[in-house]
Amino acid sequence: MLKNRIKKYAEELGLLIGFCSYNKYKELNDSRFNSNRLEFAKSIISVALPISRNDDELLASFALDKDYHIVLREKLSALREYILTQIDAKIEYFVDNGPVNEKLVAYLSGIGYFGKNSLIINELYGSYILLGELFIDIEFKSDFPVLNDCKNCSICMTHCPSEAIGNIYEKCISGYLQRKDVFPDRIYQMFNNIYGCDICISNCPKNKDVKSKKKYVFENLNLKDIIECSKSDFKKYSNCAFYWLGHKLMKRNAIIVASNKGINIDKELKYVHSKEDYILAAIDYYKRKSIR
Repeated sequence: MLKNRIKKYAEELGLLIGFCSYNKYKELNDSRFNSNRLEFAKSIISVALPISRNDDELLASFALDKDYHIVLREKLSALREYILTQIDAKIEYFVDNGPVNEKLVAYLSGIGYFGKNSLIINELYGSYILLGELFIDIEFKSDFPVLNDCKNCSICMTHCPSEAIGNIYEKCISGYLQRKDVFPDRIYQMFNNIYGCDICISNCPKNKDVKSKKKYVFENLNLKDIIECSKSDFKKYSNCAFYWLGHKLMKRNAIIVASNKGINIDKELKYVHSKEDYILAAIDYYKRKSIR
């Protein structure tokens, strides 16, 4: 059976997968993600890449190793090529790009259920999974959604310092780290990572048994190096998930985090020549924290 062969090959690639009907997805999908580009599809294969957890670094767990977009695209390409050796089909795949509601696809495909923090929770790996999809013009039998929920648990709400649960897109710290805005001190005080935030998932009971690796590619990231590096120097981070933000925004984040951790960056700031408001605001925050 083709579906089983695809699942077996996906397992060899280290992936979890599930299948859902494109029509069912379209029926439930938010209109923001509708696109004629995908109308060829009859089924969607949801793909989840399990990752390790780490609660003690300057980057969120998903960003501690090589950019998952690169890793997962390679695996999806391999899975696509395998399917094409089995059957003639039109297949298009996505990793955090394109008009795709990834979490809905994952839910409908049985990868996991929606947590209160809006993330998909898998039975084995909790929220420590990264998602991709293959849209295919072949009809497969759909898998069943996971009928579970967080019940009365509100631990993620209790621990989120920005009270983002229920208002993720506007208040999540991870989102603040990606905006070229000037924020009040109460927001800057929440910056403990320079990219991403794991607070809600690291405190989730469903994630307590997810294992952590002993070594990560970017585990020894140097705040001072981020602050003083030039645009050309910043290219050495091209395989890191935060690279797309650009060196200026990462400088801002590093300056704020250094301020909060009491790290002296007077020397490094001499290399910061950007005049953007969000950079100047970060430097001002550092100077005021140093005076205190």
